[in-house]
Amino acid sequence: MHYKPILIIPGQVDSIFFEIFFKSINNIKIKSALIIICDFNVFKNNAKKYNFKKNFNLIHSDNEIKNVKKK
Repeated sequence: MHYKPILIIPGQVDSIFFEIFFKSINNIKIKSALIIICDFNVFKNNAKKYNFKKNFNLIHSDNEIKNVKKK
């Protein structure tokens, strides 16, 4: 089966998006790739704050976005 990636844009830096996101992502199993468009330092700091232990990759260019594969 082919799964399309899910694109997420969190909005404001000081919102509660990351708290909800990291708490919910630990409880569910996602088959599609997640692409989050945000500041990497903010993402990394919030991942550390909410004990997010899963692996994540940084995508730098449009070509890499086109080649996102299910992992």
